[in-house]
Amino acid sequence: MELTDIRFDVVYVLKDFHLLDAESYQRTYSRHDGKPLNKGFYLVCWPPGSDSGKFGTETVFHGPFMRRRDAVTDMDRLRRFDCQTSEDTALPRRGHRHGPVAAPPQG
Repeated sequence: MELTDIRFDVVYVLKDFHLLDAESYQRTYSRHDGKPLNKGFYLVCWPPGSDSGKFGTETVFHGPFMRRRDAVTDMDRLRRFDCQTSEDTALPRRGHRHGPVAAPPQG
C-alpha cells in the first residue's frame, strides 16, 4: 500500500455523530464501537479503496485536538502510520489535548 493512496483531512466534531468536514459541510459519522467522539478537531484518514467523502466505520479518527493547527501539525507524523490501524494505537499523540475545546473558527 502506498501512503500517497491514503487521503487525510481535518474535521471538527460538533456533537455526537455530527462533524464539520474540511469544506465546512455538516456530516454524520459512524464508528465500529458505536461510541461518539469527544468534541474537537480530528485528523482523519481513509484507507485506499474507501470513499473519502463519507465518514463510515472505515474512517480512522485521530484526536481530539484543541486547535486545527495541532491536527495539521500531526498530519506529517500520521503519514508514517498505516491508516487501517486503530486510532487508539496508531499515532503517538504529541499535542493531544483533553478537556473543553473551542468552537471552530468562522470563515
